[in-house]
Amino acid sequence: ERLAGGGPQPGAPLERPKTDAERGLIAAALWANAYLGSFCPLTDELVAQFVEAACPRAFDAGEVVMQQGDLHLGALYVVQLGGFDVIGRGRRGTMWQLSGSWEARVGPGGSFGELELLYSAPCAATVTAAEPSRAWVI
Repeated sequence: ERLAGGGPQPGAPLERPKTDAERGLIAAALWANAYLGSFCPLTDELVAQFVEAACPRAFDAGEVVMQQGDLHLGALYVVQLGGFDVIGRGRRGTMWQLSGSWEARVGPGGSFGELELLYSAPCAATVTAAEPSRAWVI
């Protein structure tokens, strides 16, 4: 149902159209994410709910998605197109007990942001779009 102004009723699920390929990409990334499974047992129903909740977002090359140390994060990103550079400096956090610097590239089918979302932890690294990119945000 919709309100007179065209918006959905409060509490009604939002429509987020996805192709079967997009649904498959998001679900595969969720199943492959080791941190999600260790936090709570994933079920087909839970993954389907996450897939439905995902919203598309485009990023310009060089756009900073999250900054190391930020505290106001609360999203998991599943990469559909392009790639994101993940760069951390200094201690990586008490969960890992590692120090030094690290870099990674997350491409299509990969995900990031789950630790900050699950544990309400400060962002462990700075994530920047390496090229024009698209991700599904949960």
